[in-house]
Amino acid sequence: MSTFQVNGKAVTAGENKSLLRFLRDDLHLTGTKDGCSEGACGTCTVLVDGVKTKACVVSLSKLEGKKVLTVEGISKTINGEKILDKVTFIAGHEDKIAFVGGNELAKTTLFQILMGEMEPDEGHYKWGVTTSQAYFPKDSTQEFDNDYTIVDWLTGYSPVKDVTYVRGFLGRMLFAGEDGVKKVKVLSGGEKVRCLLSKMMISGANCLIFDEPTNHLDMESITALNNGLIKFPGVALFACHDHQFVQTTANRIMEILPGGSLVDKITTYDEYLASDEMARKRTVYTKQQEEDENKPMKT
Repeated sequence: MSTFQVNGKAVTAGENKSLLRFLRDDLHLTGTKDGCSEGACGTCTVLVDGVKTKACVVSLSKLEGKKVLTVEGISKTINGEKILDKVTFIAGHEDKIAFVGGNELAKTTLFQILMGEMEPDEGHYKWGVTTSQAYFPKDSTQEFDNDYTIVDWLTGYSPVKDVTYVRGFLGRMLFAGEDGVKKVKVLSGGEKVRCLLSKMMISGANCLIFDEPTNHLDMESITALNNGLIKFPGVALFACHDHQFVQTTANRIMEILPGGSLVDKITTYDEYLASDEMARKRTVYTKQQEEDENKPMKT
């Protein structure tokens, strides 16, 4: 085991893990000896087994202050139906928030508002000054409607315009070297998901928003994403139909009720359902609706 101290915080790495790998994989810090791109660098003191050294790193997870996101009175009506009604909450720097409830449009709309893709009818929101956001949309059709190769596509979002650097992120998502020349418009659903996850990683964002990220993923990939999000040191807001994913990841549950109001509980998903009979009934009803929608039509 190696004991590191980064910016005054003691941390422990696994056996035989190098400082560089630990900073990159465990603390989500990246950089180079000579500095980093676009002035995003901060120099921190690092103690490796008690030996002081200097490391130039970019903090991908540093969140200063307790208020990461403030949402006040957001309302939205679509096609005559109010789907968000005075939604108000404050997200803290340790929150992993699962948005639940049967109204899929309400969750997607809230995420789009928070990402600046849609304007609310009422209310406002404010991200903390040290935050940066990355978004996994439910519908990514437009993202891949172009003639770019995977490498070219991801390079467009990378702060470092270097092919080797970009291929490293693709490799973490199990894209082999020859996969990089594939056109993004011909990728399978699962491959597109992996591209979007690569985009989120390479952005270095410390606040992640996921709208149904497990769609098109096999069980092994869902487990890997689940474990990665559990270890992620930043803030996450997400919607997901996978009960185990929500239960093991979220430490706060927000349910958007019919009519658009919000229930906000600092608890796990199982504890939330156990403590609220109506929430259990709504969950059972939603599951039954989904099963009915997925049944093959009789001919």
